[in-house]
Amino acid sequence: MARPPAPPQGVLHGLLGEAAVSYTYLGAWVVLAAANKKACQWMVSSYGFSYPVTLAMWQLAAAGAVATLAMRCGFGSCNGGSGSGGGMTQELFLRAVVPVAALGSVALWLGGSSYLYLSMPFAGMLQGVTLAGVYVVAAVLQLERFTVVGALAVAVLCTGDVFVHYGEVVFVGIGLAAQIIADVAEAVAMPLLQVLLQHRGASMTPVAAVAYVAPATAALLAIPWAALEAPTLLTPAARAPLRPDWLIMACSAALAGATMLAGAAVVRRSGAVAQQVATVPMRAAVVTASMATYSTPPLRLKRIGWGVAACGLLVYNLVAWLEAYRTAVMAAAAAKPRGGSPQVKQQQQQHLKGCESADAEEDLPLCEGSGSSSGSMQRPQQSGRSGRGAFGWV
Repeated sequence: MARPPAPPQGVLHGLLGEAAVSYTYLGAWVVLAAANKKACQWMVSSYGFSYPVTLAMWQLAAAGAVATLAMRCGFGSCNGGSGSGGGMTQELFLRAVVPVAALGSVALWLGGSSYLYLSMPFAGMLQGVTLAGVYVVAAVLQLERFTVVGALAVAVLCTGDVFVHYGEVVFVGIGLAAQIIADVAEAVAMPLLQVLLQHRGASMTPVAAVAYVAPATAALLAIPWAALEAPTLLTPAARAPLRPDWLIMACSAALAGATMLAGAAVVRRSGAVAQQVATVPMRAAVVTASMATYSTPPLRLKRIGWGVAACGLLVYNLVAWLEAYRTAVMAAAAAKPRGGSPQVKQQQQQHLKGCESADAEEDLPLCEGSGSSSGSMQRPQQSGRSGRGAFGWV
């Protein structure tokens, strides 16, 4: 098998820098998401605020309000379609933001309601399969290039996640249907959010994404809230024992808002699949924290699940590294000045041909932006099939 020649000087250093930033984003999101999930579980089960839809609406509305204020202060921006600089347009809002908000509201509503019928381990097993759905949808939308090795890594990750969440299967049909619909909605919503952040021509920052998507999701959640929780909350008998501590509610909203902001930043930089891959260690951390809280020793199957998931994570990262390396090498070789001595020109041509032959043998697409420098990898590609590059590291 042909191997590409040695990379131009500075390419590996740039890749390491991009990887460090990507891992920092992902690490921050994993910590925040795990903390937010445990906080929501505590508020619904132990604190006594047993209204999950109301809690989600409060968190979304508060996060949207803070993000909107931040945009007013110049911390976020959204240029209108085709980079016109006109801000969010009605057409772009209806075409791009509303579908993401609608699917997100369905996932939040049905995903939270399924816990009334399903055991926590079984619900976690079903949620572990969401990664496969996101990978398929992203491949269909050409946000992720489908490869056999990548699909195998995703399958291994899903299998390990299922083992980690293995437990007593307690469910009824309505809960199973609700969780499956919630997983499908989330699997479609995350790639659409990536399209909104990277490919709609809106140049939307993570702050702008939270400012537009979070209030729309809260407004759509008002439909099931009015039918399910509002009649109970509006009765005097239900309001009497409900005395929420507003400091706790504010901390919950702040944590949820930080999680949304970090999640949008990860999707914009690394993609929806990478964000979903990162949910595997996040859910493993939640399970580990729960076992430590209740002094429950881990089952042997959970240890096996952690090992299988770690193998899948390693394979996924290895594939991302190789693809990012080849893309950076070819971009740097193509951007190199063509002038100079005939020997220099001959070396450049041999370098580019070597990369092309290696990609042809391994069925890897050529870098689409071959006329751009390696620094252009810091921005997502705007059309066509995008390579994972520095954005797919998890």
